[in-house]
Amino acid sequence: MTNNQKIALGLVGGAIAALLFCAFTKDWFANRNIYGGKTKVGLRSVTTCGSYTGSETCDTQSLDEYFGRWRKSNDAIDTWLTASSITFVGALISVAALLLVGVFGVMRHAKVGLAGKLTLLILIVTILGAILILAKKPPGLNASWGVFLFMAGGMAGVIGAYMLTNPSTYVAVERDPDIPKL
Repeated sequence: MTNNQKIALGLVGGAIAALLFCAFTKDWFANRNIYGGKTKVGLRSVTTCGSYTGSETCDTQSLDEYFGRWRKSNDAIDTWLTASSITFVGALISVAALLLVGVFGVMRHAKVGLAGKLTLLILIVTILGAILILAKKPPGLNASWGVFLFMAGGMAGVIGAYMLTNPSTYVAVERDPDIPKL
C-alpha cells in the first residue's frame, strides 16, 4: 500500500467519523434565547435550555414540533425541514458508501471505480443539502461548529474517495535510495 493510499484511507476514515458525529449532534445552529438559556438545533431535533422562570432544565423536541408554529408565517421553514431530512439521510448513506469505497480500496477490488463515483455523487448532493440548510436557516439562529465540521468531513470524503477511485491521478513519490534515511 502506497503512502497516498494510506492518506486516502485516512481521509475516508476521518470523513466517516465527522459525518456520523455531525448527523446526530445538536450543534448545527445555536443561539442564546432572551431568557439567558441556549437553543441548539441539529438535523433531527432542537434542545432549549433555560426559560423565563429561570429554570435550568432542558427540553428536546423534534424539528417538526419546534418549528411547526412558524410554518404559516415563514415559507422557508418547510424548505429547511426538508433539506435537513435529506442531509441526515444523505449523511448516513454517505457513511455506508465511504465504508464500501474504503473496503474496496484496501482490497484493490475492481469495483472501487463504480463505488467511488457513486460515493462522490452522494457526498456532493449531501454537501449541497448542507449548503441549502445554511442558506435557509431559521431566523435568529447562528451557524455553529457542527455545520462546518460536516462540510469538512464531506470534503475529506470527496477527496479520499476520489484518490481511491482514480489512483492514476496522483503520483506516488518513491524515496531516492541514494539519499540517506534520517
